[in-house]
Amino acid sequence: MTGRIDKDIAIIGVACRFPGAKNADEFWENLKEGRSSIGEIPKSRWDWESYWGDPQKERNKSSSKWGGFLTDADQFDPGFFGLSVREVEATDPQQRIMLQLAWACLEDAGIVPSRISGHQVGVYMGVFNFDYKGLQESRERTIETYHSIGTASAVIANRISHYFNFKGPSFPIDTACSSSFNAIHSAAQSLLLGECSMALAGGVNLILTPTRHISFSKAGMLSPTGSCKTFDDRADGYVRSEGAGIILLKPLSQALEDGDSIYGVLKGSAVNHNGRTHTLTYPNPQAQADVIIEAHRRSGIPVESVSYIEAHGTGTPKGDPLEFQGLQKAFEVLGSSKGPSALSKNFCGLGSVKTNIGHLESAAGIAGVVKVLLCMKHGMLPGLAGFRTLNHRIAIEDTPFYIVDALREWSPPLNEEGHPYPRRAGISSFGFGGTNAHVVLEEAPDAPSEGRKASAKQPPYQLVCLSAKTEEALRRKQEDLAEWLDRHGEEHTLAAVSSTLLHHREHFGIRAAYVVRDLTELRNSLSDVIRTTHADGYAATPTRSHKAKISCYWTGWPNF
Repeated sequence: MTGRIDKDIAIIGVACRFPGAKNADEFWENLKEGRSSIGEIPKSRWDWESYWGDPQKERNKSSSKWGGFLTDADQFDPGFFGLSVREVEATDPQQRIMLQLAWACLEDAGIVPSRISGHQVGVYMGVFNFDYKGLQESRERTIETYHSIGTASAVIANRISHYFNFKGPSFPIDTACSSSFNAIHSAAQSLLLGECSMALAGGVNLILTPTRHISFSKAGMLSPTGSCKTFDDRADGYVRSEGAGIILLKPLSQALEDGDSIYGVLKGSAVNHNGRTHTLTYPNPQAQADVIIEAHRRSGIPVESVSYIEAHGTGTPKGDPLEFQGLQKAFEVLGSSKGPSALSKNFCGLGSVKTNIGHLESAAGIAGVVKVLLCMKHGMLPGLAGFRTLNHRIAIEDTPFYIVDALREWSPPLNEEGHPYPRRAGISSFGFGGTNAHVVLEEAPDAPSEGRKASAKQPPYQLVCLSAKTEEALRRKQEDLAEWLDRHGEEHTLAAVSSTLLHHREHFGIRAAYVVRDLTELRNSLSDVIRTTHADGYAATPTRSHKAKISCYWTGWPNF
């Protein structure tokens, strides 16, 4: 559409940590295999048996012992980020995780952090839970100097801006379950207004105390059987989960000019509020329809080209039918210009990542975005995990929708000329306080990445360089590269690997270099070095006698 490219926003970097997955690759494997990453609440959070009971009849009891949890959520390398152990101990792990993911997201985008120091880069983070503050204040502990900034919601975003020396807007957003979508929407608006040249947007959620488990269980929101059964007739509530994700946004025109690798394109977004309903937390299908309509109108694309909806889909008996009702209304309005019954039947798939990883609350929206971007990348739609029978309150036969109940190829519909549309999806996220959000994504355009394109004539050998701040970290980088080559080596050239590591990574004092002829030789050399510390064509900085000792930090949070 003429002029649209000036309003389109490219997603050029992704980083995430979700239950059962420490990165996007592991997340996709779990989605593809239909795995559930829900389990019993681990002892590292609290002893669920101490709180098990009837929440309606007993004091401070919960009928839910389930959740999706991150492993090693307490581990962090203070030295890498120039922080003291004392400061880190007082710092909410949500700040630490987002700082780590911000670095990983920039690396994923091939952007060297030092080269954008001082630039107008925005940071927008969805937040909701502040359990670490409660833990610190629940015991008679000395209040440390760093307590105030370590537990402040603003610092989840501000610490990222401070560390990287970003000069764009920087703030948290709390609209409960739609927080990370409001962060993405705000980032996109700032880019369009010229307030920043790039923006990091996402959300984080950690569950460290049983307080909200008890409260939500008392309200009848949580599943007593331990799964989000989205659109299923067995739906009995949702499961709370942890997770975090960040995407890097840049105007599409600039991303194409810079030769960035693009995951997908943000075509439009919108936010609104339910207004007054039966209760504060009661869904409003008309408001949900309105926000979907507005996001699609801003996207400038026909609704019949949208072939997938990643639903909010909490798996509550009433919430899912009301969400479906809102979707129907939205598509009816958006398709009305084509005339009565213009939309085809059952052309748009419905799914929800909550069936795999539970409800990530302030990180729920970003989890849906990362899922859809991975679906576009692989051209596949994963099924609703554990889906059996459609909720009897939902009549789907004569609607534009169908349930994606198993892994299938994502085949977009055809336009009037008989050509397939790009893969396009809508994603919904609704806060329990009534703030709704919806975004429309499109797969990346077919454009060569001239900035990273390898020359046709290549030398017989390539230089592959790795660096880190400690020898232990360098070894982990070598192991990570070996694992990455096993997964993705066939998709790339040695020249591309060499160029990325030389030109699109920060370089540190502890270094290693490989001179190799092909990816197979690189993989073999990595294996030799990992096993024996030696290989032909390999060189490294001399071993230091004063190795840094801190590679992670155990917070030792107490039971509630």
